[in-house]
Parts: sequence; C-alpha cells; structure tokens
Amino acid sequence: MPLCNCRSTNASTGCRSNPAAACRRGCTTPTDAMPGTRRSQRQPNHAVPTLQPLKACSMMRHLILSPCALAAGLAFAQTAPTALERVEVSGNAERNYLATEASSATRLAAPLKETPVSVQSVDAELLRDRALRHPNALADLVAGVQPIVGYGSSTSQYFNIRGFSNAGVNYRNGFRIAEVYTPRDLANVERVEFVKGPASVLYGAAQPGGAVNTVTKQPEARDFTRLDLSWDRFDSGRVTVDANRSSGAWAGRLNLAADQGRTWIDLEKNRNALVAPVLRWQAGPDTRLTYEGEFQRTERRGWSNGLLAVPGVADLPFSTTLSEPWTWLNNTNISHRLELQQQLGAGLVFRQALLTSWAKRGMVSVSPAFSANPLADGNSLGAMGRVAYAQVRDNPTNDASQTELSGRWAAGGVSHQWLAGLELQRSVFSYSGVYNSLDSVDPRRFQPGSTPPYAIGDASGTERAGRTVALYLQDQITLGDWRLLAGLRQERVRSSSRALPASAGSASDSQTENATTARLGALYLLNPGTSVYYSFSQSFSPNLGGRAQGGSLFKAERGSQHEVGVKATLLPGLEATAALFEIRKRNVLTGDPANPTLSITNGEQRSRGAEFSLAGRLSPTLKLTANASSMDAKVTRDTDPAQLNQQLVGVARRSGNAWALWNPAPGWDLGLGAVHVGTREAAQPGLAYFKLPAYTRLDALLATRLSGWRLALNVDNLGNRKILNSLEGYAVLIESPRRWTLSAGTAF
Repeated sequence: MPLCNCRSTNASTGCRSNPAAACRRGCTTPTDAMPGTRRSQRQPNHAVPTLQPLKACSMMRHLILSPCALAAGLAFAQTAPTALERVEVSGNAERNYLATEASSATRLAAPLKETPVSVQSVDAELLRDRALRHPNALADLVAGVQPIVGYGSSTSQYFNIRGFSNAGVNYRNGFRIAEVYTPRDLANVERVEFVKGPASVLYGAAQPGGAVNTVTKQPEARDFTRLDLSWDRFDSGRVTVDANRSSGAWAGRLNLAADQGRTWIDLEKNRNALVAPVLRWQAGPDTRLTYEGEFQRTERRGWSNGLLAVPGVADLPFSTTLSEPWTWLNNTNISHRLELQQQLGAGLVFRQALLTSWAKRGMVSVSPAFSANPLADGNSLGAMGRVAYAQVRDNPTNDASQTELSGRWAAGGVSHQWLAGLELQRSVFSYSGVYNSLDSVDPRRFQPGSTPPYAIGDASGTERAGRTVALYLQDQITLGDWRLLAGLRQERVRSSSRALPASAGSASDSQTENATTARLGALYLLNPGTSVYYSFSQSFSPNLGGRAQGGSLFKAERGSQHEVGVKATLLPGLEATAALFEIRKRNVLTGDPANPTLSITNGEQRSRGAEFSLAGRLSPTLKLTANASSMDAKVTRDTDPAQLNQQLVGVARRSGNAWALWNPAPGWDLGLGAVHVGTREAAQPGLAYFKLPAYTRLDALLATRLSGWRLALNVDNLGNRKILNSLEGYAVLIESPRRWTLSAGTAF
C-alpha cells in the first residue's frame, strides 16, 4: 500500500482505492501524521574569553560547506527516472490563517474540531504577513502566551504559557529539546503549534503550561526557488532563500538565511546565518527515509542585558544601555534528524526517528547587578550596580530516539486510531563562568569606556543531565458523535547535577524516578460545525540541584489541568475556540522554615482562566486572527507568607491580540493589528514600588505585487509605545520603538 492518505471525506474516492488519481486531487502522506515530518577552541577557564572580530563571510562559508549541507545538495541533482509512482502533491494555496488539522496534540494528524485539546497554529503565511524574524514574537499571535526575554532579547522560544514558564523546553518536529536561550531562526519554519496544558504523556518531563512544537519545512513534489530581502529602520538587512527540487524518488529542500545590523539599543550589533537542508528518499511505495540538518551561527557585539527594575526606568530612552563595546556573545547550534517511515500493511505504520542537537555558547557581558529587589539592595535610577560576566560554557545537548507503531481498527461501530511508542532521551546542560563586580552608574548620564575586568580564578558552574526511557500509549476513539482520547506514559528518569570544574571533591547529586502521567478527553459533536469538550492532563518535571534536610532528594514537580471548551464554525472558513481551564503545579521548591539555607517541596502554584481564539476569513477580501485571555496565576502555598497570593512573574491578568488583512483591490493588501498586555509583576515576590506597565501596541502592513515581486512595508509599534518585559524576574528590558521594515520577495 503506497504511503499516502487522503483528506477527502468520501472514502470511495480516497487514496487507498486509487492512489495516483486521489493524490492529484490533494492528498497528504503519512508524514503529516508523524511528528518528525510534516506536509506540504574552548576558552580556558582561567581567563575572560577574548573578543574576536566578526567574520560573516567565513562564518557563512563554514556553514554552507559543512558535509551535511552538501548532502542536501544531492536532492538538487538530476537522478535517473524511477518506476515508482508519485503519490505526493503539494501547493501554496493560502490557508487564511486557519489550521483545521494539527499533529502536535496527539502525534497523529487529527481534525482540530474533533480533538479535545486546545491547540493554536501559527503558519508561514501569518509569519510572512507579520514580517516576523524571531520566535519570541510568536507570543503576539496566540492566546494566553507571553514572551520570556533573556540574554538581551535573545531570539529563543522561551514563553509563559497559561501562567507557567516552559523552562526553555521546546519541541522540534516532535522531539523534546531543552535549550535555554538558544537562538532560533524562522526561515525554515512551516508552522508553530501551541498545545495548551500539560503534555507529558507524549513529550515527557515538562512544565504544565503547554508545549510549543515547531514544524519545519519539508520537501515538496515540485521545483521552486523563493528569494526574500528585507531592510529595517535600524539598518538591519536580511536575505532568505527557499529552494526545492524533486526528481524521481528524490526530493530536497534547502533554506538559507543571513542577516546583520544594529538594533535600537546603543552599541548593539547582531549577525546571524542559517543553513537548513532536508533530503528525502522514497525508497519504495511503502518506505520513506528523511534526513534534516540545521546549522545556525549567531554573533552579538555590545549587547545589552537589561536594566534594574526601579522607579523611573520606564522613562529612560529606548536606546539606554549599561553595556560596553567589548561585550560579545557567540552561539553555534547544530542538529541532525534522521527518520524512517514504513507502511506495514493492514493500516499499520512504523516510524523510527533519531535526533541529535547541540549548541555551544560563550559570552562576555555587562549586566545590571541582578536583584529581585533592587531598592533594598541599595540601587536606584541614579545608581545602578553593574557586574561583568565571562561565561566560557553555556552548552545544551539533546539526543533522542523515537520508535513508534500506529494503526487503525474498527469493530462494532467503534473505530480506534492508536499509537504506541518507545522514547529514549538524553539532555545535558552545562554552564560555567566568572562574575566580577564592576561599578555603579547613572544610566541617564552613562558613557561607555570601562576596562574589561580580569577574571580571577577558574570559572565555576554546573552540569545538569537527564536520561529518560519511556513507553507511551494513546487511543483516539470514534463512537458516533463522540470523540474520546486516552493516553498513558510510563517513564524512568535519571537526573544528575555536578559542580564544574569537575574534581574528586566536587559536589554532585543524582536521582532516579519513575513517573506515570495520563490524559483523558471527551468531545461531543453537537452538529458538523460545533463541538464541546472536556480534558484532563498531567505533567511531570524533576526537581534537581540540591537536597532537603537530612540529605533526601526532592520530589518531582507535578502538574494537572482540567479544561472545558467549545469549538465552532461561525462562518464557512471562520473558526472559533473558547476554553476555561485550571492548572495546579505541586511540589514547588520553597524555603525550609527550619533552615533558611535549604529548601522543601511544599509550594503550590495555580493558574485559572479563560481563552478565546478566532481565525479564518470573514469575507472574500478579509481574513483575520484574534485572541484574548483572562488569567489569574498566583502562588497558593508557600512557607514564606510574603509569597502567598502573589501573581507569577511576567503573567498578565488580561491580554489579547488581533490581526486583519484586507484586499481592497487586486494585488493590494492592507493589514492592521493590535497587541494588548496588562500589568505584570517584574519580580517574585512582587515589588510594591514597581510593576511592568500595561501597553497596547498597533502594527500595520501595506503590500502590493509588481512584476512577480511582492513588495511590503510593515510598521510595528505605530504609537511608539514604551514596552517593558521582565528578564526572569531580575531585570527589565525595553522593547523596540516604532520600527519599519521594507521587504521584497519573488518566486521562480
């Protein structure tokens, strides 16, 4: 049986009866149902790392000439004809910002209307219209999500989801990747799916707010090349290339990106390059092998790491910095993914996928003297303490294997779509550095010019590792108008932590835990356009990094969510989802009343709220996406009375966003959007004298098509509003002022 499934609701005309004809009508392959593929010099420890000059050309040349990038070039070679029948089609039809299917919630492609889980998808079409470059801006396109900034607004996927940080854990083509602050580029992204609530059943140890799964661009059954150029107000230029070739049993796709320029912050300059090849071999009608690589290099100079949260900081100019020209940050991240899919017959599909991903990061920074209560520590607007930090190691590594078997069967009017899997994971995060107190300055009169401090002594740090073996089962059941979802995961996690540099007497901790997590969901189709649902799900995340009184290890954090919701078709092509939820996270580390230097797992946090989302087309000339959230996320149990009922850091009680695109005439687009975020806590416990102020930001787009080119002008923050975000509760960052971006794109 060929590797092809049809989206048609008419089974008699589906792929299985006539694969070739059906695929010409619009089929997708089982890759749509698999998380791995989707549709159409170390510095010495005793010294501060030295600043090296930027070398963009050599950097790009190194990436492009890497062996794995060359391997992708094979997809562009003309191979001999093959007798295999093509069973894949693809196209560029606009989806009107509306996702009707998603695979992240269940690891199998399923209609969202029939899935008792809240899922939002941001696709390449919306990314293009909003001219997004950085993943953290995705928070402005979904409900109940706010960005977490760090390393000077690093372009990472670090979010607060339904009140809880994702702790730097993200998912890429269904693989769990722990990568705090690792920069990511959007050039090779097909879509990003936000699964709301705990997702440990399918994805393992994680926080309970939700999972963010990035689905990358995969080869298509046609030849095309797309070129995009852009330039913004801060002299930051960018070029991207998306090239696809298909010949016989081979198909390949290569995404390239390069950008460099200044930012709105004094002294700050960035440079970035990405090479992302994908090669696919259809070895037979039932067998497919895919290789994917990602190679990214990011460099920053003179970069800012924020300001202290003191009264008056919001009145400082957008460009304010405490940094120095000699600061730098270099990051290289590389990943390889290999995936085999095999149709076994009788509706069974076997999938084996392997991933290795790692990043190497070093930096010299000048930061505010990080403090959860700056005034109490002697700081003020006119006297902000500064520290210099040389970090010689800040490296996450992730390796994983996924072995899955899925199938369908039906009996007695009940149909099942089931999934069984074995997952092996290994994640290591090691970091070490040296702090040096620098001075205290008034940012209103600050002039760079200090001398880099000499780092005395060896750098110290920590290495944390986790190894997981897990079995998971899931069944999606159809019984008349009912859709039931049940899942169970049993995993064994060995976690360890050791001090760096490692020595015979260095401290270390390790623990092994067994965890069972479950999910249950029930959905009822009131009519073909409306469904109501209830879901329950659990999360699990080890607590590591110390011991309790008596030397015992900490219990793992546990999370659970109850959610009810409704999904409805308001108009043909216009879908809405409304949900109510409550999430509780238990076993949160708090101070030990008997010994302030120790901790106990006695804390609890709770998030309760409502979300609404709308996406699709209102009329033939108007499409939109809109989201709103009301949330109460707070500390419900803690040994410190000052913490009780405190709102969690960076979480707004009220937030919302909207974006509409209007076609007033053929070849013209006008877009207008708004983002509103309410007041948020800047630190934990909350600072009585300082909150992150609420803001409403307006964005706009004007685009036209001329001689095969799409020309666009995007303007973000039309009102030039001052926007502050929290750097993990220890500092604040001033976001960009009004910014325009000119772009031009063409396909050939």
